[in-house]
Amino acid sequence: SASASHYHVRRIHRGETVMSEPILRLLTGDPYRCERALAAREAALRADDPNLERHVHFADEVQVGTLELDLTSLSLFAIGRHFVVRRMEKARPPKSFVPLLEVPFAQGTYLTLIATDLRATSPIAKAAKARDALVSLPAPRRNAVRGSAKEILAERGVALSSSAFLEFLHRCGNDLMTIAQEADKLSLRKSGRPLDEDTVERTVYPSAERTVYPFYDRL
Repeated sequence: SASASHYHVRRIHRGETVMSEPILRLLTGDPYRCERALAAREAALRADDPNLERHVHFADEVQVGTLELDLTSLSLFAIGRHFVVRRMEKARPPKSFVPLLEVPFAQGTYLTLIATDLRATSPIAKAAKARDALVSLPAPRRNAVRGSAKEILAERGVALSSSAFLEFLHRCGNDLMTIAQEADKLSLRKSGRPLDEDTVERTVYPSAERTVYPFYDRL
């Protein structure tokens, strides 16, 4: 198990030490599952400190030295701070970020790193694993995608006919983030009965099909 140094002490209750959320987390894998895990972590941190400050950075833009200073120094304006660094797979050089995973953070300070494509051999992944901070969230396999899609639709109160659901999966493919985004669009068309295949065809973008649009987006 993780040592006490991986947590902040929230309070002492009836002689027992109550610990915080883990100070450090590296979330890696499927983008949708990473975002869900980040939201859950954020909610847990805010339950302890509603005034928690949130700072978002990107690994290919952040100055490591400046971030380390922020993590190890007490804030003048807030007790709790949550630093989120996205796109860790783009960190260059990766070894430059390793000290961030090893230094002691200031009280009430938390760090969440997010990577959608980080190899287990990465120095960052190895350092996070050594601190019991690595959370691997792989994309679901094809059979599991159907179950995940049903859960995502149900969370939004969207009911689809059988044929509409198959068309929905065909258009979204196996990407959970796409499924969630398109489910959000369908939630605006909710009615008292399941949506039909025609509604899905008119509403859901066929992102699983190859088009020239991703090319134009890069221009």
